Amino acid sequence: MTTNAAESADEPPARPRRRAPAGAAVLREDVTEAIRAAVFEELAAVGYARMSIEGIARRAGVGKTAVYRRWRSKLHLVLDVVSALAVTGFPVPDTGSLEGDLRLLYEVTSRALRHPVASQIIPDLQAEAARNPDLAEAFQKALRDGQEGVASRIVAAAEG
Repeated sequence: MTTNAAESADEPPARPRRRAPAGAAVLREDVTEAIRAAVFEELAAVGYARMSIEGIARRAGVGKTAVYRRWRSKLHLVLDVVSALAVTGFPVPDTGSLEGDLRLLYEVTSRALRHPVASQIIPDLQAEAARNPDLAEAFQKALRDGQEGVASRIVAAAEG
């Protein structure tokens, strides 16, 4: 049987199949880590004041919306990255003695602060914190929390 043009006009045109929506977007951890790494690169290259979401997204190889899905502003992004580094950035040494643990912690901290990227970023963030009370308060809290966490684990190990 042949179909004529009138019959085929009544049928809707075939549409390509679309993927069913999956609800809320799932944030991929590899993208989040690329953005975090890009923050450090951008801070080292241009400093906090000139850093932009656009520049971070470009370095991370993502769109601006990928950044804004995770953080609502440049300040929140930097605070999150610095807080995460302060809390998890230093391993808790276990040399078998309190003195040995403290010496090793000081050595690791000293090396980290002399790292070329850290030596560019830290003075810039300190200067920016002097101009921005919200940034100063958040940095102090993040560093204090990180230091207290490491210190309490070292003391607990020494007591145990």
